[in-house]
Amino acid sequence: MNFSQSFTLLIALTAASNLAAQSHPVDNPPYRSSGTKTMSALLEQIYRDQDWKTDPNKASERARHVRDDLASNPSLRDELKLREVLAENLLIAGDSSGAVEQLEKIRSICKDDGIVLQPAFDKLISDTLAISYLRLGEQENCLHYHGQDSCLFPIKGGGVHQAKKGAEGAFRELSAALEKDPTDLKSRWLLNIAAMTLGKYPDDVPEKWRVPPSTFASEYDIGRFYDVATETGLLINQHSGGAIMEDFDGDGLLDLMVSGSGPHDQLRFFHNNGDGSFSERTREAGLTGEVGGLNIVLTDYNNDGHPDVLVLRGGWWGQNGKYPMSLLRNNGNGTFDDVTEEAPAVTASHADRGMGRLRQRRLARLVRRPRGEHHGEPSLAAFSQQSRRHLHRGRRRDRSGGHGIRERRGLGRLQQ
Repeated sequence: MNFSQSFTLLIALTAASNLAAQSHPVDNPPYRSSGTKTMSALLEQIYRDQDWKTDPNKASERARHVRDDLASNPSLRDELKLREVLAENLLIAGDSSGAVEQLEKIRSICKDDGIVLQPAFDKLISDTLAISYLRLGEQENCLHYHGQDSCLFPIKGGGVHQAKKGAEGAFRELSAALEKDPTDLKSRWLLNIAAMTLGKYPDDVPEKWRVPPSTFASEYDIGRFYDVATETGLLINQHSGGAIMEDFDGDGLLDLMVSGSGPHDQLRFFHNNGDGSFSERTREAGLTGEVGGLNIVLTDYNNDGHPDVLVLRGGWWGQNGKYPMSLLRNNGNGTFDDVTEEAPAVTASHADRGMGRLRQRRLARLVRRPRGEHHGEPSLAAFSQQSRRHLHRGRRRDRSGGHGIRERRGLGRLQQ
């Protein structure tokens, strides 16, 4: 092979290499729209700005401060109170084992020093310890030994706990509570639940506290629904939230979008593989950083035929719940853009946050226009427990690419 032939071959190989690199880029960053990046940064900033003393989502941080207080050699009276506060925050943060440890330590201190607790404080310790043991049992079993019967009520079969420490501790605490107060209906109900998790219901529950099995009998047998999340690729652990099953990518198969209400719970998108399983495409869909969501609502706000999603955040958190909604536009190619800043329907209140800080507990849904005014476009109704109601009527998308939503304020009752 002469020099000319070698040079021509080198050029050809270089061109082929460049073409391959363009077709399959190495470490190509995932798609994220500018609106999604902005919203992601805003949500994180709002979370950081929340006061750890009052934010229900910052129990771990409160627990760290209480531990610091305990390390400062408080009086015995203050130590007992601090350990109860620490246990409560550990429980909220998901550390049930740590909560049990602190509450049992209170019991141990009182026993060794002959301390008799005030009745109200003693009841608080007893109730919190029972709940902590129940949560410990759930975490050790429903998570580590999850199966098709896990967490299905009434609990039986494969739902009976294999790791029994939590359920046994709860049964013991609840039995003691009922001995002190047989009219304690909450403890009676939870005692029967604890017995189910131990496989002892109904026979081993004292008759005076037993909830009759007939209480759980259904008026109509609708058959059994089996939990198939694990084998279908949908095993997710996060806070409760919303879910939408819809053909988001237009391939004729129903995909799934799932939210979690925690401020750091990632919105998840799962592509339907067509074989009874799902593949997560959250990153590919451009949703990284879209976190939180007590509920998510299906819509098509711009009438382009691609199902969009409205994410609702901040419910039940009081003054710490002022997180904005997100309006996610489906681009029709498997990706979504956060277009909240472009949509006045979502930025109608509290503009001091830049993208519109909405009041907590705000709900939204598609509604029909009053009779005689139907024109084929959906409308969007949004309202909260602490603000005026808003009805955002849809319009046909104009050629300039407008979002097609206009706002009407001051509504009384919304027509169904």
